[in-house]
Amino acid sequence: MSGIAHHLVKRGIEHTHDRYRTGTFAQDGDNKPFGHPHIVAAALVITTLLWFFALSAVQYIYGGVVATLTMIETPTATAFKIDPVESDEADAPLLSSDEKKSSTTEPDLFYVKTKPITSKIRTTIRHIVAEAGPWARFRGLQVALAYHFIHHILFQVLTALFGGAIISQSVAAVVTAVVLCRLQMLWTHVVISTPSEKKWYRRFPTIDAGKKVILPTAVWALAEQATIYVPLALFVLFDLEGYFRNPA
Repeated sequence: MSGIAHHLVKRGIEHTHDRYRTGTFAQDGDNKPFGHPHIVAAALVITTLLWFFALSAVQYIYGGVVATLTMIETPTATAFKIDPVESDEADAPLLSSDEKKSSTTEPDLFYVKTKPITSKIRTTIRHIVAEAGPWARFRGLQVALAYHFIHHILFQVLTALFGGAIISQSVAAVVTAVVLCRLQMLWTHVVISTPSEKKWYRRFPTIDAGKKVILPTAVWALAEQATIYVPLALFVLFDLEGYFRNPA
């Protein structure tokens, strides 16, 4: 689906760019002047913006909020104790109190697993909307915007300080992730917790709590960079560039 959408958008942009430059649109094989090229350009821009916001909303709600709640929720089970019956026969005599005490039969325990709320996307959305209203789908959005903005600025500054080479970009990415680990921790806390009257910037985790996530954040950032360099190293190791040049 994404490949088809990419192809259609690419064809639409190329076609609109060519016709907007010449000021004509082909109709029935003839080039006839089109009097309102700016309307077409505005329609293209508006459609692109709507597509961008819709795609970003879907990615944030389902790839961010719902995915985080799914990882956080812990499966639960309810235990029921059932005492054993004295006899299956209807006319069996009742046991005395002394005989009951001497009986070694233990009660049966049954565990009923509760179905997680996040087992379905629909139930997850219904739950968070019921808890905090329709805008709960975008909980933590302000923190996410602040995180990505600061991440971009800090990454660019560190890359320039480290020299701008490819390896320096990886180092800058790891350092940036570690520096902003408390902000990432704040976003997770805002997403999984109940709504609060406090502003998000007043809900920062303590420094001691932030220290506990420094090592996991560094490992995650290194693993993310490894997904870039490991395939590149294999590409060079097996000389795949030469193979593509001369497959025979």
